[in-house]
Amino acid sequence: MIEHVLSIISASPTPSLILNANAPDFTIAEANEAFLHLTNSKRHHIIGKRIFDAFPQKADDSSSKRKKIIYNSLVHAFLVKKAHKITLLRYDMPVKQAKGHGVRFWNFDTYPILDDTGQVKFIVQNPVDVTQMVASDKSNITFDNRLLVDKNFQHPLFNEYPDAISTLDLKGNFISANKVWVDLLECNLEDLLKLSFIPFIAAENFDEVFRCFQKAIKGEVQQFDTRIITAKGNSRMIQITYLPIIINNEAIGIYTVAKDITLRIKTELELKSQQEKLDHYNEALKASEQRFRSLIQEGSDLIAILNADGIYQYVSPTAKTVLGVAADYFIGKNAFDFIHEDDKQGVIDQFALLTAQKRVKISPFRFQANNRLKWVEAIITDMTNDPAVAGIVVNSRDVTQRIENELKLKENIERFDIVLKATSDTIWDWDLVSNTVIRSRGSNNKRELFTNDWWTNLVHPEDKERVLKKIQLHIKNKKSKWQDEYRFRDVNGNYKFILDRGFVIYNKEGRAIRMLGAMQDVTEREKYIKEIKDQNTKLREIAWVQSHLVRAPLCRIMGVANLLAHPDCDEITKKELLEHLDQSTAELDEIIRDIVKKAEILYEKG
Repeated sequence: MIEHVLSIISASPTPSLILNANAPDFTIAEANEAFLHLTNSKRHHIIGKRIFDAFPQKADDSSSKRKKIIYNSLVHAFLVKKAHKITLLRYDMPVKQAKGHGVRFWNFDTYPILDDTGQVKFIVQNPVDVTQMVASDKSNITFDNRLLVDKNFQHPLFNEYPDAISTLDLKGNFISANKVWVDLLECNLEDLLKLSFIPFIAAENFDEVFRCFQKAIKGEVQQFDTRIITAKGNSRMIQITYLPIIINNEAIGIYTVAKDITLRIKTELELKSQQEKLDHYNEALKASEQRFRSLIQEGSDLIAILNADGIYQYVSPTAKTVLGVAADYFIGKNAFDFIHEDDKQGVIDQFALLTAQKRVKISPFRFQANNRLKWVEAIITDMTNDPAVAGIVVNSRDVTQRIENELKLKENIERFDIVLKATSDTIWDWDLVSNTVIRSRGSNNKRELFTNDWWTNLVHPEDKERVLKKIQLHIKNKKSKWQDEYRFRDVNGNYKFILDRGFVIYNKEGRAIRMLGAMQDVTEREKYIKEIKDQNTKLREIAWVQSHLVRAPLCRIMGVANLLAHPDCDEITKKELLEHLDQSTAELDEIIRDIVKKAEILYEKG
């Protein structure tokens, strides 16, 4: 691509320097003969060098500012992808005819070369040496951009105006600026008038500012806030108004009015932060009030304030839900008048403890209002010295259901104790949540607390897995009744046969939470059953003998008898048959004697 660009500009009489678009270095890619002649340069001396290394200038107080002006022009072409112009810029360069640097004035036209993708590939700079024009006092020639200078800006009040005012040409170069602008940008007027607005715009705001500038040169008034970076590197927030300069229905430049709003923005941010904190505090306060209102008006507790004599000064709206009576009903009445006679003295005694304590918990007592009797539990706090309360705060809770359940439980326990006294069984209560077991042993009514592991460790190893699996299966299938027999080791280390029966209790969610049961020692029963089984075995043996051993000789006797009765039986045969008959009879007699003997032994054991 460089060859193509060079082929275009090489024959041009206009001095041209081709730079690589490699900001911030901007190294030299090529230069035509007109440029080399203008700058007294050799091609091989400058190719590949950074532009300011290839053309160093004489060091003085303004040299860095001049370099910055050229650099900003290159950056403009690189970022905006449009041409940029610098007029009457002093840039001293070595003079061929003399040693050292010579004073030189230049005009620079800088424009980008884009590739097929629209990216900046090269930047071309065309310098024009105007030193002779300046030296011959022709520097007052009217340049196009100077036509934008408004005569009104020559008014003495121009620099006294409180806002920053300037004019820009259609390329964004400063044409004029008042003292406020100079102070705002921290740049002297001479250098400012050689710059465009672009170098001062913060990078994050550049696109927005440039869009507003494009709209302004089309005749639209623009106003916006932006962050700028001053010539000394300081950050400021300003509000800019672009006012198009219209002549003959055509925009020829822009009036720029700027206000320093750094302090305002900082103040707004601080106010916003404070407002956010205030909003957060208000939200927290609102939430706190809502929680308090929920506790007071919709909670399950009744909150009341009494004076020293027990007269109600305030009652929360929850009185309706807790006691079934509207709050206003109690105001001006004595709280002790609503307490059951049997409980009143106890409450009065506990109430008197406030003289020594700031906070007292009152045991459950019966509270009656409008023929409604409730069991109530209360906490009283002395806040008479607090001006916001000036009374005794009573926090009460309806515990009727709990007390009734406790009374029923007490009654059940009494019945349970009676049952225990009438049985030799061991009653157990297994808490499945905490895995603890309470055992009550028979008539002595002794209760013991164990972990369930204690029980499982005493079950015979051969029975343990079977018993536990059966319990787990019952719970899994949501069955209530369970029964099993197993061997259990007693305090002497001997295993006894146990018949164990239990009842599983489930909560509303269907989770097993408790199991009640009774263990019965059935060792003697098992022993008796075993003896019966042994007797049955002996009887079966006797029956077998009867059905097998007795049958053999009996069959022989029956056969001999049939042969003897046969008409063809001779005397010799009869004699032999009688001998067989005698032997079978003797064998049968022996078998019968043995059966009788075994039966007698079995009878004696029974």
